[in-house]
Amino acid sequence: MFERLFEGSMRGFDDWSELSSGYRLDRRPGVYGWSITIGPDGEPIVRAFGTPSRRAVVREEPVPAKEPIVDIFEEDGEVVVVAELPGVRKEDIKLNASGDSLEIRASGSFYKVIKLPSRVDPERAKATFNNGVLEVRLPKK
Repeated sequence: MFERLFEGSMRGFDDWSELSSGYRLDRRPGVYGWSITIGPDGEPIVRAFGTPSRRAVVREEPVPAKEPIVDIFEEDGEVVVVAELPGVRKEDIKLNASGDSLEIRASGSFYKVIKLPSRVDPERAKATFNNGVLEVRLPKK
């Protein structure tokens, strides 16, 4: 299992190397990488985050929104989404939830649509934001 996981992550590095060769990334600081989790079936799930497309890397203006680093887990009848949004003010965050997804938009600097692991009731969702960390609690249906 670890061998497949390692091979998959190395392919990601090769893709990044090819994407970035000969191109200048934007001058703003950013976080790019991979998140590795184990799915309910015991298989590893590798997700890239913050990786710009080739078009976004080449273009100087406007700077595309970055993908926030996100963690999703289920506890006590809820789906909990935790997202890192450094440098964002609470009033600049816009959330849109449906039964199976959550959209996070933060003043043009961060954007992500998250597929939720269970159906939820968006009408009863609650969110908190402290020190650049957004936590959204969505009760399961």
